[in-house]
Parts: sequence; structure tokens; C-alpha cells
Amino acid sequence: MTWNPDSWKKGGGHLILTGLCLFLAIWAGRWGLAELYFFPLEKLLARIQDPKLSDEEREKAWEEAIRYNREALNLHPGNAEYWLQLGQFQYLWSRRVKDDAKKATDLLKEAAGSYEMAAKICPTWGYTWINLAQVKMVQGSQYWGEAAIHLERAMVFAPWESSVQRNAVRLGFILWGALDERMRSEVINVAIRAMASFPHEILELVKRYEKRESVQPLVRFQPKLRAEFDKYFGLVSSSDAEKGSLRP
Repeated sequence: MTWNPDSWKKGGGHLILTGLCLFLAIWAGRWGLAELYFFPLEKLLARIQDPKLSDEEREKAWEEAIRYNREALNLHPGNAEYWLQLGQFQYLWSRRVKDDAKKATDLLKEAAGSYEMAAKICPTWGYTWINLAQVKMVQGSQYWGEAAIHLERAMVFAPWESSVQRNAVRLGFILWGALDERMRSEVINVAIRAMASFPHEILELVKRYEKRESVQPLVRFQPKLRAEFDKYFGLVSSSDAEKGSLRP
């Protein structure tokens, strides 16, 4: 059987093709327009963080940034990056207005909703889950169970991503009381992995949240990490440090 273009046209094939082309053109146009709204957000964020800005100017910049972000989402609601950025704006603003309890609470709820939308669209983005865990932690101890769940997802989906590692260790130590033994072990394992890349930052967290005894057994068998650990906590003598040897 041979293909007959005339019969294809009579069967409405050209209408299907025209409709498909029109759909793609509209989709591309909406995506391009959404990007025009999204593009200025980086500059607005830099402006918001300018210490010379007055409180009134900063609030206007926040409102403008969120408005642009929402316009981008109205045009392209399936873009996880847009939802993630909106959540970041809402969360950062909530920290700026924390003296106004109601406004801060409302912004935190909005931030959580934005991050949840991003997570639904791209559930394997570890950074989204770690941000959601952060929001839930800030919302109060009644949300710490949820925060622990999101923290675990972040560690599962992005165990080697540096920003996720650092924040996972910090949040894990803060949420320690809400974690079971398995989760605590996972947080310590992430801390050990992260220590290889940025030891001083992780050791500061270990010291701040008093987790030295939890971390110490796992660094014992890794000479480089043990050297960093012992030096930071003053567990080596000056002569040992010069020789590069460690106390038993």
C-alpha cells in the first residue's frame, strides 16, 4: 500500500499538522515571554541585598521581583525553576520581615507551597527538597517531622551536590532530636563525605552543634580527615602536627 498525499489531506491530516504547528508556536511564544519576566530576577535579587537600599526601596524591590516571578509562572506554570526561584524570594523576604509575625508566617507558607510545586515537577532535584526542609524547620518544631522527610529526600537524590551536603549537615544537626537512628547515621555519613571537600566549614558545624562524639569514630580510619579533625579540636600536639603524625 502506497501513501497518497491527496487522501491524507482529505482525511484532515493537514488540519492536524496545522494545529500542531500552531500549538508549538503558541507554546514557544509563551515560553519566550516568560523568560523575559524571569530574566531580570537575578538583578533584582542583587538590588534587594544592597545594604545601601532603604527599607521602603527594598520592599518595593521584593514586591517587583515576586510580581515578575508570578508573571513568568502564569505563562509557563510547568517550569520547576520558576517555582524554585519564587520560593527563594518568599523565604528570604520572610526572614526580612520576621518582626511582623503574621506576614512572616504567611510568606513561609507561600514559600513551602512554591517549593512543593517545584518538587512535584522535578522530584529528583535535591536542592528543592533541602529548601523545603529549611522552610519546615523555620516554621516550628511541629513541622520538624516533615522537615526530616524532606531532608532525607534531599540526601537520597543529591548526595554529592555540595550545596545540598552543607545544608543537609546543618539541618540534620538542628533536627537531630526529630531524627531516628538511621537518619542520624545518614547525616553523619554526609558530614564525613562533605568534610573531604570543605573540612573547616563542616567542622565548624560539628563544633557548633556539639556533634564531635558522633563524628569522631568515623574519621578515625581516614588519615586525612582524622588529621583535619584532630587539628581543629586540638587533639594533636604541636610536634605531632609538624611531623604530620597523630596521637593514637
